[in-house]
Amino acid sequence: MTATEIKLWTVDEYHRLIDAGFLTEDDKVELLEGRIVQNS
Repeated sequence: MTATEIKLWTVDEYHRLIDAGFLTEDDKVELLEGRIVQNS
């Protein structure tokens, strides 16, 4: 069995994803406790 490490994002990293165009206003996501989660 291998352990999988989960990447927790910082607010700065999240904003850089937006600035770089990886996330847009059309993406219904938010940053919660280091995780980028999709809203319905």
